[in-house]
Amino acid sequence: SHDDGKTWGNITTILDLPSQNGEKSPIRDDAPTFNPWGIRSSNNAENKKYRNSAFLIDAQMVQDQRNGRLFLAVDMYPESTGLSGVNDNGIKELGSGYVNISGKNYLKLYPYGQANGNHWTLRENGEVFDENNKKTEYRVEVNGEAKLNFRNLGNVYKNGEYLGNIYLKKEDNNKNVPFVAPNTAYIWLTYSDDNGKTWVNPIDITSQVKKDWMRFFGTGPGVGIQTKNGNLVLPVYYSNLSGMESAALIISQDGGKSWELGKSPNDTRLNGYDSRTSPSNTNRLTEAQLVELDNGDIKLFMRNQSGKVMMSTSKDGGYTWVSTEKINELNHGYSQLSVVKYSKKINGKEYIVFSGQSESGQSGDSLRRNGKLFLGEVQEDGSIVWKTDKLVREIQSSGKANRTHPNGYVYSSMAELGDGSIGLAYENTTDYTTIMYLPIEMQEFFWKAGKIFSDVRQKEPLVFTYDGTETLEKIGDGVAIKRGEGESQSEINVSEGLLVLDQQTKDGKNKAFTQLTLNNSGVAQVNSTQNIDRLVVNNGATGYLQFTVTDTHSPRLKINQDVTAHGQIVAVQVNLQKKLKPNDKGYYHAQGE
Repeated sequence: SHDDGKTWGNITTILDLPSQNGEKSPIRDDAPTFNPWGIRSSNNAENKKYRNSAFLIDAQMVQDQRNGRLFLAVDMYPESTGLSGVNDNGIKELGSGYVNISGKNYLKLYPYGQANGNHWTLRENGEVFDENNKKTEYRVEVNGEAKLNFRNLGNVYKNGEYLGNIYLKKEDNNKNVPFVAPNTAYIWLTYSDDNGKTWVNPIDITSQVKKDWMRFFGTGPGVGIQTKNGNLVLPVYYSNLSGMESAALIISQDGGKSWELGKSPNDTRLNGYDSRTSPSNTNRLTEAQLVELDNGDIKLFMRNQSGKVMMSTSKDGGYTWVSTEKINELNHGYSQLSVVKYSKKINGKEYIVFSGQSESGQSGDSLRRNGKLFLGEVQEDGSIVWKTDKLVREIQSSGKANRTHPNGYVYSSMAELGDGSIGLAYENTTDYTTIMYLPIEMQEFFWKAGKIFSDVRQKEPLVFTYDGTETLEKIGDGVAIKRGEGESQSEINVSEGLLVLDQQTKDGKNKAFTQLTLNNSGVAQVNSTQNIDRLVVNNGATGYLQFTVTDTHSPRLKINQDVTAHGQIVAVQVNLQKKLKPNDKGYYHAQGE
């Protein structure tokens, strides 16, 4: 999308991997609802053809704002069922799949499809060396073709003859391949310098970040961030020999050329154990998303099995963690979550936008429903207050969880759009067949809390009516117009931006608000004739009343009771856009004043 999500182009394939089936998986008559992921644990002959390819899953993106380069990282698996159990064709090998020779990391290759320690290596330019460090006649494709979506990566040739692919098993259509890559989890990285139109040959960064004691290593799907010091940061998680999973960050200080793995919150909270040595998966921390606060703190929000969202805080850019806490206000049912920091303060406060399913529990597709977005208000000490009864936007979904529970809500990702609204992409069913897109105005969060929010980036002012009696507050640096008829019984505090009073007369009565209070930098503009009972200008307020006078429009504000200025000057700004006449002298000193 090039217009903040209003229209979308066709789906573009960035990366593709080889399959025993050839170019595509078999076509199903029930393709819109058929979920091959759901039968990944079945070994019968019919379903085997849906689980016999190398595959990619769980993409994440981050952009370097210094040059516009857009990075995409993704989990990569050779032919397997990925993170499934070893006895169910899951990945088997610990470590990165690489070996260090003379200071350089090279991908291991196992002859005859056997991981028996007798490995060969894949060198520069696709050359293959045997266990005696001698160059062979084989060549592996390491520079894929963009027009093929890099699907030919890993192809093996001997004297120009195609023999198979290192990322598939030595069987079926790949039975002639002389060696295969280690059966473990990899992380690949590609980038685009033209906003996603074209992408470079993917780079395998596994050897930079995955340790030799790790079985699984994968992304926290969604987005990464660029910190204020320019570092690129991506969330990941990994498992040790016992299957214990731990979240962490990988960090690049050189614009994505190299990456390093930071510590996990599990390295400091497990009573004598750490992410490497823990024998139990009880305290698992898995898929994660993160934000950086204005004070430099990193907040990492993590999937876990406690029934609540877990959050860790880093003071050094994500290399180490000083605290991990359970957010009791945010229910969690072991599903991916999404979080972004709003780019500007609202009424002096930083805000975090959180997205996730809201059913509490340890795991299961039946919990992946009832999506909610919350606003977290950052306090001066860096803590976050979640007013989940007020600052919330509930998502109404047409999909189902576990094919039985309504209002499905699974994985999601968010971005702040150019007009200040939030773009939300989410899966609405645990069939994992549909992605929905929904733009959300920030005012949708604030309305329950009695806040009237508008952003200067909005193309049109926010127009609202209100017939209640609660006190409202205008926030945000944009324009909001109060419209309605007759007399209002509520008060309003104008703390930020511009509030336009445009109440219409009904049955001879007109009152926009009973009391209008100017706070901070808030400005109130008067259209036509408006009535209020009281005007209050609070101490420290720098805002004012604003009138625009033309040849046909002379706005007036009538204050029925009193003005309280708390020692402040009641400032009035008049935009004079009319030609003065002699009888105007009593109102205006000179043209333009």
